[in-house]
Amino acid sequence: MSQKVPDIEKILSRLRRVRSGGTNPWKWTAECPCRDDDRNPSLSIGQTDDLQVIFKCHREPSGCDLREICRAIDVEIGDLWPGPSYEGSRREESYIYKDSTGEPVQRVIRYGGSGTKKGFSQGRYENGKWESGAPAKAERPLYQLPEVLAQVEAGGVVYVVEGEKDVHTLENLGEVATTNSGGAGNWLPHHTESLAGATVIIIADNDQAGIDHSLQVAEQLRATGSNVQILQTTFGNDISEHVGAGYDLSDLLPLPAGIQDDFTDFVRYVGEVDPTLSLEMKWEMAREMLGELRGDAEPGVRNDSLRDRSKDSEPIDLSDRDLSDVDLGDQDLRGHDLTGLKLIGANLERVLLSGANISDANLTQAKLIRVDLSGVSARRANLTEAKLTGAILRDADLTETNFAKAHMYSTDLTGADACGADFTGALLEKALFRGVDLTGATLVRAVLRKAVLSGTKLYAANLAETDLTEANLQWSFADKATIWPKGFNPEAAGVVVTNE
Repeated sequence: MSQKVPDIEKILSRLRRVRSGGTNPWKWTAECPCRDDDRNPSLSIGQTDDLQVIFKCHREPSGCDLREICRAIDVEIGDLWPGPSYEGSRREESYIYKDSTGEPVQRVIRYGGSGTKKGFSQGRYENGKWESGAPAKAERPLYQLPEVLAQVEAGGVVYVVEGEKDVHTLENLGEVATTNSGGAGNWLPHHTESLAGATVIIIADNDQAGIDHSLQVAEQLRATGSNVQILQTTFGNDISEHVGAGYDLSDLLPLPAGIQDDFTDFVRYVGEVDPTLSLEMKWEMAREMLGELRGDAEPGVRNDSLRDRSKDSEPIDLSDRDLSDVDLGDQDLRGHDLTGLKLIGANLERVLLSGANISDANLTQAKLIRVDLSGVSARRANLTEAKLTGAILRDADLTETNFAKAHMYSTDLTGADACGADFTGALLEKALFRGVDLTGATLVRAVLRKAVLSGTKLYAANLAETDLTEANLQWSFADKATIWPKGFNPEAAGVVVTNE
């Protein structure tokens, strides 16, 4: 849809006794069209920097409101704003932003209609009435601010979303949520101050602007000591579409780029201290340190889990090599040596596993949904039909690991070494393979729809019958031994194919 510019000439033509002049943004004066006795023109007309048309009636005692003026000159309110046309639209919802005392400050009106793109208008509360145009940036509060401040004071979780509709979706689920006006890119410093030190879960919209916005907000909140997670929806572009499709909060997936925990922090810290260290050495140092600290409430160790870990689980006897079908509860197994354990069908969804060694372990049909497995060593481990939706396998050693028919929707394998791994028939839709070494790996009949494989090594990999619909293979690397799906053109997809 093309952008619409308000037709100021059309609007002025419907007013009487129009005169130029005034202090910016007011450019004209005219008789107020709502009255027949306005001999001393009392209507000011102006345009903002983005070409929005604004009115102000100076008649006593309170002047005419915007709706009255537009009705008198037969102009739709939506025609005053730039953007998509609101012709035939209807007002759907009005959202009132309040300050910390509960007083109204700002109003956002949502418009829409059959076959019409949705649009928004903003107003500010001044002198006991609503005026067109948003308040100054410094005066724009977070949505539902009084409830948010009370939740922060109580130590509860506050959800941050993109849009007032999403706030109300979460409120219907019994949660406290907020948003900033204006959408992505309009988070302000005093919004951060309102959530300083709080426990925050950001639900990012599933587009690049939404992801960038969530990362920016998370960075600013973490700088104040806030405990922040960033999640994405399983279905749809936002939480309202996600819930409307029958999903709930337990189906949300972590945003890989937003992960920050003790393992990633330690690896980053070691790299800053000594930039010459290899990534492998940094992993080993993190594993060793986390092994020494397991179970301790050391300062600086952050708990980013959505679930309540305040109640300790009963310790698991790891000398029992067969833990099949066992629910491991809230065990902290970071840095542990779990080599060769039998964990068939085990539930590890709440277990902390970053930096652990699960080489040669049998995790067939194990549940590892959204588990952080950053830096694990899983050489030759068997994860056939394992549930790994949303799991984090960054920088993991997955050499010859068996992921046949595993559920790995939106799994993050960035930087992993997966040479010789078997992903036959695995569901890897929207998975992240940035920088992964898949030399000699088998991905026959795997589903890689919308997966990101940029920078991936695919030398001698077998991708026969693999679904690569909308997959991003830009600057991945392959050779003549790489087997592609029938009819697939790797060069056209941005793959660098060597002749060696």
